[in-house]
Amino acid sequence: MSWGKKDDGRQFIRVEDNGVGMTRETVERFFTQIGKSFYRSPVFNSEKEELRRHGLISTPISQFGIGVLSCFMVADRLEVRTNPGGAGLSRPALDLEVSGPGSLFWTRPGTRRKQGTEITLWLRAGRELNLQHDRKECFSRL
Repeated sequence: MSWGKKDDGRQFIRVEDNGVGMTRETVERFFTQIGKSFYRSPVFNSEKEELRRHGLISTPISQFGIGVLSCFMVADRLEVRTNPGGAGLSRPALDLEVSGPGSLFWTRPGTRRKQGTEITLWLRAGRELNLQHDRKECFSRL
């Protein structure tokens, strides 16, 4: 996790993982749909079993399908860079941008090279947040 300010004064919070990433299908069927949790789908159960066969354990932290919507409590724009990886598979990286809770999801070819997902929340203007450098305190407030 990182946070900071751009030259224009806009603050952001960025979270990155090295997980399985999202395919275009996952984005369209789950990420963009309020109330549809990928982690409760047969698709996830299949992927979870495949990961387990390779000695990996997946423990999702979400369950209700409202994660994207909740971002707009503090942000007015959301950027997502995801790469589902998969050697030899046709699973291209994807970039998304959402300009508000009722906005369209704009997609374009992905720029993330490594597998996983990076989400940047562009915080609402006029709501100056004091993001502390104490990692534990920051996580407790977020």
